[in-house]
Amino acid sequence: MNRISLLFIGLLITGSLVAQERINYAYIAPEIDGFPENVWDDAKAYPIDKPFKTETPTVTATWQALYDDENFYVLVTVEDDDHWPGWQANGESMQYDMPEIFWDVNELLKDGKGANDVGSGHYRFADGFADGKYDEPITKAPNGGFPGGTYCYSLIGDGYVYELSVPLANLKDGLGNVLTPFTDRRFGFDVTIIDQDQGITTSPQRCVWSNDGNGNNGSVDDSWNNMDGAEVVKCVQSGGPANEYYLRFMYSYPNLPSGGGQFWFTVTAYSDNYYWSAASDQPWLVVNTSSNYGSGRLVYSLEANSGEQRYGHIIINSSMANYTITVTQQAGNVVGISKNYNKGFVCFPNCTNNQISIEESDRIELFSISGILIKKANVEGKTVSVAELPNGVYIVKAYKNGQFEGVAKIIKN
Repeated sequence: MNRISLLFIGLLITGSLVAQERINYAYIAPEIDGFPENVWDDAKAYPIDKPFKTETPTVTATWQALYDDENFYVLVTVEDDDHWPGWQANGESMQYDMPEIFWDVNELLKDGKGANDVGSGHYRFADGFADGKYDEPITKAPNGGFPGGTYCYSLIGDGYVYELSVPLANLKDGLGNVLTPFTDRRFGFDVTIIDQDQGITTSPQRCVWSNDGNGNNGSVDDSWNNMDGAEVVKCVQSGGPANEYYLRFMYSYPNLPSGGGQFWFTVTAYSDNYYWSAASDQPWLVVNTSSNYGSGRLVYSLEANSGEQRYGHIIINSSMANYTITVTQQAGNVVGISKNYNKGFVCFPNCTNNQISIEESDRIELFSISGILIKKANVEGKTVSVAELPNGVYIVKAYKNGQFEGVAKIIKN
């Protein structure tokens, strides 16, 4: 099967030609942790590069989106020369660095309304950075034109990553109907990046994906007031994303109960004949699969832990792709599980005390979890030593022939 790509499709709507972007189905749901896992590789990155009116932002930004049966996911990545959020500037967050994400989920688009028209089917997710909240998932309830959801942001250098999950049930049109993108419904979408630099006294400088406020698609205002300038997107659900995500994992709980015991999650396969196998890399983490063909339940057992925090990995192997499930266990308490889809840039192990192995890259940069550059290194023999680093969590950015290859997260202990 060929790769399902995001395509530009021309569609004649109300007498004007509007680009209609296709957003792919998430066969593995992104983990909202402010970190771009490899699942985002199957979502095209769209540049947010149009200055709003005559404003002059100094950022380079992209957005990506995915969806599944329950949520709409957005990843915004921003390279900035000066991260200056509202909390740092002692000002109102909407005047300083932050993204705004907009939806118009009405069946009839181009109605001259925006996210400020509460109950009209237009929404804006806009919540600025808060001191001490970086790398911490935050959940907020819907409120008027704010759809609510879970989000997390993290710093990488002077730039940031802003990851978001909004329940589809919170995106209702003006008639109260819930957005169901898998029915091929079209809807309006846009992203704005607010940029402000320390010491600059001008008004906020913005760049947008679509609605530049200069009259494109009939709009002469920002999307808060009028979303007619937003592009039209369409979510597509394919049988399987092109030899990539042939397995989907559904967890029965986000945080596992205390102590040892037996736990499970559902594995959904694209085909009943699709073969996969599972194994553990730790003796205290035992895997017992009930099915190796097609969909099934993967059962695993944990011994109770009376020592320090430890990590184990469930490795899922198949002919199409490899997956790693990380189980994190503290003394007497299992605190969570996370997943990684291995494709292209590969960095392992996730938890190490000596060195990491890097494939398909020739140079890396290591950042602290707060975004401070810690180390630059050439990849020699596919390994890089981290023995000299203090214990903690690090972000790895990889390059090959000068081109950015990807990001990974490791734990040094």
